Amino acid sequence: MKQITLVILTWVALVTMAQADSSTIDGDWKLVWSCEGATGVYAERCKEGDRDYFELYLWSTGNRLCGVHAATAQLGNKVDEDENTDIPWLTGSFKGNSATVIFHSGEKATGKATIKVIKNKLYWKVTKQESDPNDQFSFSWIIPKEAILLRQADSESYHKPDKGCL
Repeated sequence: MKQITLVILTWVALVTMAQADSSTIDGDWKLVWSCEGATGVYAERCKEGDRDYFELYLWSTGNRLCGVHAATAQLGNKVDEDENTDIPWLTGSFKGNSATVIFHSGEKATGKATIKVIKNKLYWKVTKQESDPNDQFSFSWIIPKEAILLRQADSESYHKPDKGCL
């Protein structure tokens, strides 16, 4: 009887942990770049509060992960973001606090990345990135190869689509 109880308690704990894991990755994550290295007009605008950023809005269904992104460079003069936030441009699956995703930039680039959440920080690392070799102006470089994003309390830009993550 003790073994059955132990097995049931272990199963309940694992199910609870799996559900908790999805809630830790869902939400709005953002990295705001510092003014370090900014020169000329960019240094002036940066001092006035303009900043470049990389942002992910993620949602999950089961172990499936979906999301949209926005990234800027040159204080917003270059932008790579999802036009339709109801359609995920980032999809993948996660296990525990880690995920492997495929993403599409707004400028024909695609890539693969790993995501790991540790203590309210999201670690993003591109493991593969491709862009159209005939498009010399591909904006895929705006999406950082590595970044540490912080959870945002409330998303002003994004909302979780009703259809979930398929």
